[in-house]
Amino acid sequence: MKILQISGSGRDSGKTTFGCAVIAAFPSLRWAAVKVTLHTFHDEFHAGPVSVALPVHLRKDSKDTDRFLDAGAVEAHLRNAPLTTSFLSSYADRADVVLIESGQTLSGLRWPLLRLVIAPPDAALWKPGFVDRLMEADVLVLTGASVPAAASVIPSGLCVFSQPDPAALAASLHPCLATFFYSVDAS
Repeated sequence: MKILQISGSGRDSGKTTFGCAVIAAFPSLRWAAVKVTLHTFHDEFHAGPVSVALPVHLRKDSKDTDRFLDAGAVEAHLRNAPLTTSFLSSYADRADVVLIESGQTLSGLRWPLLRLVIAPPDAALWKPGFVDRLMEADVLVLTGASVPAAASVIPSGLCVFSQPDPAALAASLHPCLATFFYSVDAS
């Protein structure tokens, strides 16, 4: 199992659009998608805040998880609790790749992890703390302009892709992602 984490500089940065494009670009893989939100939600199946993953068929307002399923994920969950090793272990037999849309720092995992962050090129639009997330990233995807206005805050050695349309990013990143997804690992 591999883990692809997608985080962003804020709301509407293109995280879900990009994640769906990646899932659709690799249809031979069994995908699970987990969208982590800090917001609590209520529904007819739970009396209070939900702190476990909800299968998408139990949600009536889960448009992002529906999009992951439409893109080809075999399952998609909305979660408002921290990700744990035991939670992720539950996917080991069911998914080749788990796409996690979350800004939560993931560390100490026993599976290969590719951290991808997506942002507009203007650093003034980034939410506070986003530069810290760049320090953990493997890949930075800039949407919008082709010349990054944020070059002064991008860590040296970070793999940077620039593409105005998040949906088109999967094609430009395909070789990089394919190397990660299809490499042999010890898990």
